[in-house]
Formats: sequence, structure tokens, C-alpha cells
Amino acid sequence: RKVNVPAWMDSGSLKPGEYDRDPLDRISILSDTDGDGVMDSKKVFADKIELVNSFVFHKNGVIATAAPDIWFFEDTDGDDVADKRTKLYTNLGIRDTHAVINNLHYAADGWVYATHGYSSSENVTSGDGKKDFGPIDNGVVRFKPDGSHIEQYASRNGNTWGMDTTMSGEVFYTQPTTGNPLVHVVLPEPILAKGKLPGVSGTNGLLPGARTFPAMQWEQQAYVQIDQVGRYTAGAGTVIYEGGAWPKKWELSYFTSEPTLNIIGHFNVVKDGVSFKATKEYGREQQEFISSTNLWFRPIEVMTGPDGAMYIVDFCNQAIIHNDTRGPVHGPANAAVRPDRDHYYGRIWKVQHKEAKAIEPSSLDRNNVAALEKAAKSPNEQIRSTAQRLLREYHSAEPSIVGSDAVRAYHNAFNEGDPAKIVAGVKAAQDDWTRSALVAASQEQAIEVIEAVLKTDPNDSLIAFATALSPDALNKGDAAANAARLLKACEQADDQASPIKGAVLRALADNVSQPPRMTNALKAALASLLSKDNTKVLVFPLAILWDTQGQLASQTNTIKSSMIDSLSVSSVSNEERISIARSLVSIHKNDSKILPALTALLSGNGSESLKSGIIMALGSVDGDDLGDTLIAQFSALEGSLKMGAFEQIVKRPQWAREFLKRIDNGKITPAELGPGNIARLRTHPDRNTSRAADRLFARIAPVRAEKDELIAKLIPEVQKPGDSVKGEVLFGACSVCHKLGEIGAIVGPSLDGMGSHGAAELLGHIIDPNRVLEQNYMAHNITTKGGEAFVGVISTENESTLTLATQAGVKEISKSDIAKRENTGRSLMPEGFEALGAVGLRDLLAFIIAQAGPAPAENANAATPPKTPTPILNRRKWPDPIPATPVNWEKGKTSVLIISGGSSHKFHEFFGKSDSKTLEDAGLTVHYTEDVAQATKELANADVAIISVNRAGFDTPEYRKALMNRIAAGKGVIMHHPGTWYGYKEWPELNLKVVGGGTRGHDKLGPMGVRVVKKSHPIMRGVSPEFELVDELYMMNRDGSPEGAARIRVLAETSVSTKSGARHPAVWTTQHPKARIVGYTLGHDERAHNHLDYRKILINAAKWVARK
Repeated sequence: RKVNVPAWMDSGSLKPGEYDRDPLDRISILSDTDGDGVMDSKKVFADKIELVNSFVFHKNGVIATAAPDIWFFEDTDGDDVADKRTKLYTNLGIRDTHAVINNLHYAADGWVYATHGYSSSENVTSGDGKKDFGPIDNGVVRFKPDGSHIEQYASRNGNTWGMDTTMSGEVFYTQPTTGNPLVHVVLPEPILAKGKLPGVSGTNGLLPGARTFPAMQWEQQAYVQIDQVGRYTAGAGTVIYEGGAWPKKWELSYFTSEPTLNIIGHFNVVKDGVSFKATKEYGREQQEFISSTNLWFRPIEVMTGPDGAMYIVDFCNQAIIHNDTRGPVHGPANAAVRPDRDHYYGRIWKVQHKEAKAIEPSSLDRNNVAALEKAAKSPNEQIRSTAQRLLREYHSAEPSIVGSDAVRAYHNAFNEGDPAKIVAGVKAAQDDWTRSALVAASQEQAIEVIEAVLKTDPNDSLIAFATALSPDALNKGDAAANAARLLKACEQADDQASPIKGAVLRALADNVSQPPRMTNALKAALASLLSKDNTKVLVFPLAILWDTQGQLASQTNTIKSSMIDSLSVSSVSNEERISIARSLVSIHKNDSKILPALTALLSGNGSESLKSGIIMALGSVDGDDLGDTLIAQFSALEGSLKMGAFEQIVKRPQWAREFLKRIDNGKITPAELGPGNIARLRTHPDRNTSRAADRLFARIAPVRAEKDELIAKLIPEVQKPGDSVKGEVLFGACSVCHKLGEIGAIVGPSLDGMGSHGAAELLGHIIDPNRVLEQNYMAHNITTKGGEAFVGVISTENESTLTLATQAGVKEISKSDIAKRENTGRSLMPEGFEALGAVGLRDLLAFIIAQAGPAPAENANAATPPKTPTPILNRRKWPDPIPATPVNWEKGKTSVLIISGGSSHKFHEFFGKSDSKTLEDAGLTVHYTEDVAQATKELANADVAIISVNRAGFDTPEYRKALMNRIAAGKGVIMHHPGTWYGYKEWPELNLKVVGGGTRGHDKLGPMGVRVVKKSHPIMRGVSPEFELVDELYMMNRDGSPEGAARIRVLAETSVSTKSGARHPAVWTTQHPKARIVGYTLGHDERAHNHLDYRKILINAAKWVARK
């Protein structure tokens, strides 16, 4: 196939979607005329349709998707043939036909729901083209069956196929291309568009990285999975079983079809807060519900029938994989042209339980209201939904709410007229989805709700809520008048509301550009807040900007001098100094002493966390002098601070161009940037900046353009054995955008299993990242009205917010703030990695290939034995465990069981001897074990369990059960250092419910910082507010990530990681209804275990967990 040539052009078509033939697709009615359970009659209902892939019944016909159109085919005369065709919607995307609208479901709210892939459209319209409904993209969409409205319901970057809605109104869908074969929609985009907490996504992935266990392996390249190898890659069909016929344990079972592997997967789904959790059936963790060795068995859909059986649509086609990396011609629909692709046959299978009970017959006569109302209560989802649809269509029945408990919380709050009751609901909320729903519901009375919050004794939930709602409250009507009203409310609030005052005042400082009229009441409120220690720093910039007549000058000048002086006082906490810096930088033109004082902090001996905060403060306000300050300090900064400064510089075009001038005159060298950041300058969203960078680097750091020649030269070199250990270090640069196993971030495509494609194929993608590029991974340039520029991949989008995944992290941008957006048509991945040289590339590829491991179908039932994997140099060797010793706890003391052992650490020396002595000196009695049998037995007996084991195979069914039983009984656990890793891929519950996330890699062993963020917590008692030590900085995720993880409360966090560019939790508690659970990432070797603050945290955590 030609490189970067659209598929339709490659095949010779004149236009995408245009053919020199009549459309070939049909919708047919199959009938069983003799009652033997086999369909023996077929009648064509509608024909001459192009690419019809889904339909639902509606009134006297069907609504069908045939991208770019959605049609209503009607039978007006009752002969079972459609004689009227109405185009409801058009201009949906058709760029790639395996990524178009599909999988229709008629839901209880009267909307038709569908999944949609990356074949997006910027402007879907009504069938006649007169009404523009805006963009439709990846995720779930829904539309009114009368053609009046279509909208994005759930937005999530990645191809989407399977979907189901439950009888209780929950929406589930599949998106295996992102590594998640089951996603729950907790909050739809129309609600999120009204308001939410920062960083909250509306979806929850329930099965991250779920493995597959097919019955055979594939030797021929034509049948090998392309991405997510060894995992789900299509998840083409989905059903949440509510058939009513199977035994009760099967209710809410999730079944999904994986045609690329010839399997039907099964998972149990149970409620978990406002969302759900999904697990394989106990004892069948490595078995599929259905697996086949027949290459023609390609299940693409699963549904429940009115008899309670499950029906499987089988594509019956060996050629199931849509794209083909071998390079054949691709046809008009962007599918590989292959001789083994069948275009006619298909099969439908019926799966019924041996103990299925009969479903009571129901009348679905559209004219019999009583019978329909009875059928609408059927235990069978197919009967119930059909009856409900007929009641709506013919008898004007009221639709039901579709959505999660968080959606219902939104509707309840939206209809609530008493702000105090909304505040009470926020205070009781247990998750960020519900809090976000309440932020959205409060928009119409935001000022009144914030005033009610200021009258309440706040908790963490209210603080997060007020922080999110306050900017919205200002923009409802007259911003200046709203600001004055909120300021007065802050002044009148009690001291107990200080955290809420802080959130509101920060919103006022950041969002009010035009000051309100200075009345006597406003002046008095400002003066009062300036006189209080807990509010004066935050209200100070407001007083300066709003007091245009200088009526408060005496008070503000005194405070300003004190704040400038405080910046250089080491006894003032870093947190307070950063807050002062944020307030001063916004009015730095007001006093010539401010900028030198901030610069002194950057060049001084302060901690990394302090300098990072100053960099962020300097970058938060536009101004050439601020940009010059960051640029001047750039070369002197190191590690993550240099990265942080670059992020602030590059987002403002004028700063970026000045930065290029410094490179040109030799004050900054290209080596300080690396190929990734050079590429960011060369592809900068601002054209003048990108052109200047192109001219500069073409002269001083040229990139080789002859890619094919370079790849051919490197292939023999990279196919030699590489050092995967060194390759893991090199992968640190890739992990900014790519996720491989538990390392890295999800910006570009996941690399899980990609090593199975071999070094030669992977090399082409590394050297020439734009050679083959899917639309959903194209980089977008976003320029804000404030002049900031960002480049990244769009991960979600709704009417009000665009979420951009960038190399520096996730950035949420209000669409009303966007001045310009542009699809670059290019990959976010930079060119120039040939600079690593043959040896570096070989090592990097060795690491990626090693992570693929043996073939994924390593299964006792596999039809073909696994190939012997390519030998991997420096393969990890697991040392033998320390033999178990008798347990001998001292009576009357808190007993601590340390479960440890594995690789990459001197476990017995440090986690055993050192930590045991630390705890025993504190009056506790300790037993250390590396024996799984002993650990399993003693988990029920110890007061405290400290778990730092990473040994392969330690997660036996008995050990898993013992640990989860311990936690369910309310007995505490400390997950320590390697215990926080994603060490057991087949035991996701450990990370999701115990760790509350997981560690995705670490910086090199070296100096790092830790700062306490919850000083009042008992675990932090006596711990230095900030300290440094030599350790591995673990990149533990936070904020409910991965999706479905229990919430954590961070007590202490690390300095900024040189790999991720972010801070990570070092100590936290995991939310659990009964047990106390602590996560603790410090502790590689003696330099950590002997550190005084490390020991204090360990002792405090053990005592807190034991409730002593």
C-alpha cells in the first residue's frame, strides 16, 4: 500500500464512499416456518443500502445506520417490505469503515444509542442538511428517532464497537483499542459540559489490560492481532445478561465477542459505588466462555433473545482483521483486499443454559395497553424494552431516566430549589463523579450555592466542589457584580470556612478581568479580609486590581512589603511562599522588587518543590519580562525543573521565539532539549514559531529525510540481540506518551503486545512515525484567546470542554477560550530517534519485545504449542525465598506481619532486618516471611500486614482469598514499595481495591524530595514537612487512576519526576468501608530504610493501621 495515501484513492475510486455500482447491502427478515428452531425462510425488507451495519425497530419499520447516513425504512402497507425511506441524519464520518457509527440500541429514555469510532465528523446534520448538530467522534452517541437531535453521549479516544443498556438504565460499551474491553458511562458528556471537577472523565474502564485465553495460536501473519496483542482488540459485541431465564448467578454477566481470537469472553459485573467492577469467574480466570479452533468462527455480536437465550452473530469469515500491515491494496472502505474475504455467508448461534426456565409469554400487541404495561415489567430485557418502546411510540408513555446513580443525583439536584440541601448532598458525596454531577446541577443557582457552602463546616468534598463551581458562579450574568457578592460572602463567613474562602478568592483572582464598582460595602469587605492572616495573601491581588483609587493603599503596601520579605525567609513553608508568589506575580508591574525576589528563589538553594511552584507561578501570567526570566534561568535548572520551565516557555509563542533566539546565539544548546522537545518547537501551533524553529534547526541540527534508506540500513542492526535492561532506561522518553504494561501514560497508542511484531516492523514506526497514522492519534494545535499554545491528542470533547493529552500531561481547555484549533494530520511522536544510534535502538526494541513475552495464548488447552520465545538477554532471575521460621509474637504487643521477597531488592536485609528493628524499637512485635503458605495462614492473625512482595507466582488463589478476607474483616494493610507495583496482572483487584492504583515505573535511583500534604494525619505526626533522601521515585498514579480504582487520600508526595514531569503520591490511605489501608512507596535500600523520616512514617502507619 502506498504511504500516506487515503484508502479510497489507493483503490482507484473517484471519491470516498462513491462506487460505480448499486449498493449491495440488505436488511432481511428470517423466519422459522415449521417451528424446529431453525430459520428456513428469508424475505428482504430493504435493499440497495451501502454499509448498513445496525438497526433497531421503530414504529412501522426500522432505523438503520449506513454511514454517512442514518435512515428510517418504513413499511406503510404491511407487506413486510420497506416502501418509504427517510434520511434522518447525514454527514457522519466514513473515512474508515471499521470506525463508523454502529451498534444501535433503543433505550428507555426514548433515544437511540450507538457506538462510534474515530471516523469522526465535524458537522453531522439533519437528513436535509438544514440543521447542524456539531461534531461526532469516538465513544457513544445518541439521537432522537424523529431526526430532531443527535449528540455525543460519551467521549473517549479509541475505536468503539460493542454496547448495551441495562433495564436499570446503565450504559456499557467496549473500547479494547485503549486496553479496556468494558467501559461504564458514569456521567454523559451533556452533563459534564455544564460543569465538573477538574480531571474527571465521564467513563470508568472496568477491565484495564484484561488478558485473553484463546484455544489456539496463529502462525500466519494474516491472522495475527495487530494491536493489544494477547488482549481484547475488538470487543465487537456486548451484552449484559438480563434474559431472566438463566440461574440468578448469571444476571448482569458481561459477554463480549472477540472475533480476532475466535472467543466469547465472560465476566461477572457487580455494583461498586456509582459504577461497577468486573472480574472473571473464580476458578475460570484463564478460561473463556466459548473458544474455537475454527478459523471461520468470528463472533461479532451477542444479544439476549425473548426466550432468555444468548444469540451470537458469527461473521463466518477467515479475513476478520480489517487493516493489514503486510501492505496489500485497501478498498474504498479502507479494508484490505484479500482473496479469502467472504462477502456472503454468516451464522447465528443460540446459547441456552441447561437449567434455563421458561419466560412467561407476553403479548406485544401495540393496541393492547394493559398487555404492554404487563410486558414492560417482564424479567426479560428484550420483552421489557420492546413493550416500553411500543408504549412510548403509540401511547405517549413517559420515558425513563437512563444513566448511573450520579446521573440521578444530577437530576435530583437540578430540580432542588434549596441550596442548603444541595450542599448537604455534596458533603455526603463519596466520589468525584457525584460531586461533578452536583457541580453541573448547581449552575443555574451557583452564587446561592456557594453562599450556602460558606455557611457550612466544610469537608474535602465541599472544598473540591467549591473550587470547581466558583469560576462558573462568576460567569452567570454580571461577573463584576457576582465577584462583589461572593467577596462579601467570604468576609461574612466564619473562620471554619477558611478553605472555602480560599477556593472562592482564588477563583476571583484568576477569573475577574473587569473590577466591580468600589462601594463602601465592598471596600469594607476587602479591608476586613486583608486584615486576616488566613485570607490576606489571597485577597491581596484583588485589592490591588479593584482599588483603582488607592483607598486601601496604606494597607496593601504594608502587606506587599511583608509578602516580598517572606519569600526569602526559609522558616516560611514552601506552600505559603508559593501562594505568595502566585499573588505577587499577577501584580509584578506594580513593584520593581517583586520579579527579582522571585528570580532569587529560582537561582537559590531552595527545595525542588519550591522552585517548581515558582516556575508555575511565573508561567501563569503573560509578560515578556516573565518569559525572559524563565529563559534566562533555563540552562541553570536541572532535571524536572528544566522540563517544567520548558513547558511554561513553549506554551506562549512570543516566549518560544525568544527561546529560539537564545539557542541561535549559543546561550542554550540543542543537546539541552533532546529530539522530542526540538520536534515540539518545529511543530509549534504558532506558524511564526514553527517556521523560525524549522529554519534554525535545519541549520544547526538537521534531521535526515531519506527514511526508507535509513530504515533499510538499521534493520540488520536492530535484529541483533539487544540489552533490554538498558532499553528500559531509554523507554523513559517514550513513556511520556506510550503505555507499555504498567509503565507510561496513555497519549499515543498502547504498546502492549506490540513487541510480537518484531524489531523490523517496529523500527519503521519509530523512525517514521507519520508513515501509518490513525485519525484519532493525529496531533491537534490549540491556541487560546489568551495567547497560550498547546499541542496534543484530543482524548475527550463535549460542547464546552476539550481535553488534550499532551507530552506534559492532560490539559482541559474551555472551548469558549479557544481562538484556533487545527488538526496537523501528523503524529505527536517526534522524528529524529535515529539519533539514538543502532545500539540504542536495538536496546529499546529489545525491551519492547521482551514485554510482549511468550505468545498470549499460553493455555493448557491451546491447539498449537507456543513457540520458543526469542532469548532475552539479562532476563530477571528470581532468588530463592528465605525459608520460613516459626511465628513467635510477644503477648500484649501489636503484631506486625511483614510479607516480602522477590527481585531487584535486598528484601531480607532491609524490609526484613532493618524494618523489623525499627518497629520493634517502637514497641511492636514483628514476624518476617517470604513463604506464601505461612503468609496465607498468618494474614488472619496479625494486627498489621506490611506487604512488599513482588515474587512471581506468590498470588496463589489461597493467598488472594486470605488477603481479601482480612481486609473484608476490617484488618489493616500497608502496601509497601514494590507492593504498590502492578506486579500481578491476573489479580487486578489488588491494585484497584487495595493499592488504589499502582506504580507505573520509577526514576533512576538518586536524590529525591518528599513533602507532607496532610500534616494533621496521625501517620504524618513528627515527620519533617519536607525531607530529601536517596531512593527510587515511584511514579504512583493518583485521582482514581486506573479507572475503577478505590479513591486514595494523599498524605505525602514526591518531588517532580524527571520521567513523568509530575509529582506522585509517596504516602496515602486507600478508601475502604472497614479496613485501614496505607500505601508507602519509599524504601529501595539502606539510604531509605535508615532515614529518620522513613522510620517515623513506617511506625506511625503501623500503629494507625492497627488502630493503636
